[in-house]
Amino acid sequence: MSVSSHRKPLIERAYELARSGQATSFSDIVAILKRERYDDIAAQLGGPVIRHALRKLCAEADAGN
Repeated sequence: MSVSSHRKPLIERAYELARSGQATSFSDIVAILKRERYDDIAAQLGGPVIRHALRKLCAEADAGN
């Protein structure tokens, strides 16, 4: 079984990073996902609605800290 079968789906992980405060921007999310060796990041997070939602969650998490 591959490593990827044991980890969260990319979008779920992106939202987790945004809510956690680990990432303070969309570019931080992308960088972390790349370090974690996720594939097809641009294809899955390229839509404007997802990008906006992740940016908003990052801002909310930052404001809460």
